[in-house]
Amino acid sequence: MTKKFEKRVWVRTAFLREISSSGDREASRLKNRPEDIFSFSTSANKEEFPDDKDWGWVSGEIISDDHFINNAGVNIIIQDEASPFNCQTYQVPPCSSNTLTKINPYEMANSLEDDPAVATESLVPGELDDLTHLNEPSIVQSLRKRYLEGNIYTFAASTLLAINPFKDCSPLYSKDVMTEYCITGEKVEFSKKYLKEYGPNSNLAPHVFAFADFAFRSMKIQDFSDKDRAMKNQSIIISGNSCSGKSVAANHIVSYLVSHSQNNSKYSKSSCTSSKDPSPHKSVLDSNQFVAENTRECLHPAEIEVKILEANVILEAFGNACTVTNKNSSRFGKFIEIAFDKTGTACNAKVETFLLESTRLNKQPTGERSFHIFYEILSGAYENERKICYLGNSTARDFKMTGMPGLSNHCDGIDDANLYNDLMKSMAQIGFT
Repeated sequence: MTKKFEKRVWVRTAFLREISSSGDREASRLKNRPEDIFSFSTSANKEEFPDDKDWGWVSGEIISDDHFINNAGVNIIIQDEASPFNCQTYQVPPCSSNTLTKINPYEMANSLEDDPAVATESLVPGELDDLTHLNEPSIVQSLRKRYLEGNIYTFAASTLLAINPFKDCSPLYSKDVMTEYCITGEKVEFSKKYLKEYGPNSNLAPHVFAFADFAFRSMKIQDFSDKDRAMKNQSIIISGNSCSGKSVAANHIVSYLVSHSQNNSKYSKSSCTSSKDPSPHKSVLDSNQFVAENTRECLHPAEIEVKILEANVILEAFGNACTVTNKNSSRFGKFIEIAFDKTGTACNAKVETFLLESTRLNKQPTGERSFHIFYEILSGAYENERKICYLGNSTARDFKMTGMPGLSNHCDGIDDANLYNDLMKSMAQIGFT
């Protein structure tokens, strides 16, 4: 790696703002300096990102000779076109190592693409563990660059990071894509390699399907020579801020697992666990007494997927609400369990809910709504249904829970009447009468 690159660093903007406001800036803007002296580490520019906000760090270069970050104060020149600090120099005092941190090779690719020292390290890694320097700005910059390239998923060891693109990404979850991940996983499984050598990031691009596939095959693996690797229950935890796409991710995982299960040629209803007909093909989750005592017959995998997804429609109607940041915000937690037999066939499932935000019934923040169900009924119920419920011609404004001052009775992009029809169909599919 070139000596010039070794002097490239990220600089914390909070430090720059502090010393700028206190008048401690060592030098002013540079003038009449050849542009080839500088090496810009970001592709961002004002035309491409006119509203780009300060994300906490800017790129710069150490311009003082024979100084190192941890030994003495250094002079830094900011080289980031998207930053208001661009082309200004600052003196960073000793013991300010938390202010500066090293830049990774790929982050220099745009300006040093002809430099052979960084040519082989110019691609943004899909696995954060592959970063030469694992630090806060490099992680954020990696996620940002991958997002701008259309890659919303990034691996971080056993964690998958996802950024909500706020647009339709249907092609990313097509049947063809699902099949590709399934086939790749099968090749690894049948090559008799341990899954610990496979992992969710080997041979598969970062994707929610990769994690679902890894969990499925980790559950199925049978290594009787190692009791720690013999058919273990698997868990996938989905967490994130409101509007980050947790519910959508859960639906994609369920679809992948169940669709994967349908490919099992050995499927038969008699192979599933039943309380009336004990079978050697016990559910992997039997140790948790998952299959209900009154279960007489297991469902076909296709039926399980339909019922889970339709159950989500019902749960979202009664447990989701329109908030300031999210038109369909889940105000509860959800735990989904799917039982598989030894052939890897899904044979039962259940959904549990917890931590419902019940206080939303009594009071909602300004500009938000109560749970969807109230507005769906009042907008979509037929005349005979309104008569049974004694609703008459009432609207949301006529009820205390939905008509408080400052509440929003309508959310842009949400058709409550159509959602009510979808709710009725889902309830019929599940078996509500």
